[in-house]
Amino acid sequence: RGVVHPDAVSYTTMIAICRKEGLYERGFQFIKELEDSKIRKDTVTYNAILAFNSKSYLWESALSVLEEMKRKRVRTDAVTYHTAIQAANRAGKWELTLKLFDQMEEDGFEENAKTVDLWLEAARRLANEDMSQS
Repeated sequence: RGVVHPDAVSYTTMIAICRKEGLYERGFQFIKELEDSKIRKDTVTYNAILAFNSKSYLWESALSVLEEMKRKRVRTDAVTYHTAIQAANRAGKWELTLKLFDQMEEDGFEENAKTVDLWLEAARRLANEDMSQS
């Protein structure tokens, strides 16, 4: 019998399962294995890593995934932006949340109801911060 080697689909699936089940240590191991491999990541794989980092409250790591996608010219999509917006919002980075929302629209992606809710929350909290500092 031959040895089965994981591919991008295998890693994407395992990272998504780890995110859903809260298996953070194992998820990080899969991400590291994927990073160390020569496997080419696609939009779906990057989105899984971004979502894993977002749920792990690692907003800076999540946003570095978005930056890497752009640097490597990997196609982003509405899911990519929604997840990045969610990561910034969870971290209380209100200005960044709004900036990512604008960037999403500039790149031609439409928001969904959840993304609009995140935008509204960020705008409201930013306005409250401004008012409390006045």
